[in-house]
Amino acid sequence: MKIFDVRVLELRYRALDKQIHKLDRRGVHMTPSDRERATELKKQRLLAKDQLYALGLR
Repeated sequence: MKIFDVRVLELRYRALDKQIHKLDRRGVHMTPSDRERATELKKQRLLAKDQLYALGLR
């Protein structure tokens, strides 16, 4: 994987993390669609994290 790809993964991970935290701040006021969105974002963040770990960079 190229350095550029690693940076893209890191940026994606951070962007997903920010979106998740933004949704999580709503707490009990999250709508069902917000909860579903947060779950999907967490899955995507975990995938990005796994890819970074596979590269030995996180």
